[in-house]
Amino acid sequence: MPLSDTIFPPQKSALLRRFTALLEPKDDAQITALARESAAITRRHFGKTIRLFAPLYLSNECINNCAYCGFSRDNAILRVTLDIASVVKEARHLAAEGFRNILLVAGEHP
Repeated sequence: MPLSDTIFPPQKSALLRRFTALLEPKDDAQITALARESAAITRRHFGKTIRLFAPLYLSNECINNCAYCGFSRDNAILRVTLDIASVVKEARHLAAEGFRNILLVAGEHP
């Protein structure tokens, strides 16, 4: 019995069965077919455009302690939160460098 039927029995939705089928081991031909399908879907939705963005770090203060994150509260780092004037200055600098898409980054903090 395929893994997809074990996790989601056949009475579950077709979408769930398709998703779990993607988790099954694949041979080279199946991987190639998936890559082609993925490329076609991506081009259909986004075209051949690559959009660059720059991160603007607003604050590295955080109340959480996530194992993967440099902002984790137990990390012994200098904590900084930019004031409004500094955010505007940084954003203007990024715009002057040609960035039109800016990702605002901050930890979770009151």
